[in-house]
Amino acid sequence: MLCARGAAVIWTRGASDPDLRPAIRGWFAGHGFEEEFFLAEPDSFGVGVHRFTGEPQPLDPAVKLFTFVR
Repeated sequence: MLCARGAAVIWTRGASDPDLRPAIRGWFAGHGFEEEFFLAEPDSFGVGVHRFTGEPQPLDPAVKLFTFVR
């Protein structure tokens, strides 16, 4: 709902246990994004660029995007 076709998302993730970087790449792939770039340093960081090639969905104002916890 937040990306037009052709939009690029740049994301970063530190190396942690468990390493979620492979899962994140899969989440993008499963939602209409094509990976353009990915670099990972095993014990440091990862950075990826994914481009949206799917069909844009209309914004649903009822969708909760964030939950803040104190």
